[in-house]
Amino acid sequence: MGYGPFFAPPFFPPYFAPPFFPPFFPPFFPPFFPPSFVPAPVFTDSTLAVPTVGVAYSDAVSASNTTSYSVVSGALPTGLTLNTSTGAVTGTCTSAAAYSFTIRATGSGGTADASFSGNPTGGLRVYNGTTWVRTVMYVYNGTAWVVDPVYVYNGSSWVPGA
Repeated sequence: MGYGPFFAPPFFPPYFAPPFFPPFFPPFFPPFFPPSFVPAPVFTDSTLAVPTVGVAYSDAVSASNTTSYSVVSGALPTGLTLNTSTGAVTGTCTSAAAYSFTIRATGSGGTADASFSGNPTGGLRVYNGTTWVRTVMYVYNGTAWVVDPVYVYNGSSWVPGA
């Protein structure tokens, strides 16, 4: 009938569309599926409260698309630890020394960093001959020496701090 190798019969009676594609008709290239996009972590809460020496501390950072957290530079204030699964920072700060650290959120799409620095509140201020520095006071509670926060009156109540 003279259709040629690249043409199907007409689609009007008495001819019907073939129920299959001829062998030369399949695509010459495999189908293209774009790679799945996995977004990088983004901090949704990148603030931490300033710790007070001798007072229990609990705060957290959080990031979307994250599988773990880690401290990649510096160090948390002495006495505090980072939960690498949840981003929670907990413990009791035992040093009035300045701190500076960076927390990294890691996910399958990459990483994100958040930096923190400051000085814990509380502790005693002692003059070292050059400048006033913070230190902590230890008290014996009958079993062990523990850090004792210094309390100040803020006009309405006694609060930890200096």
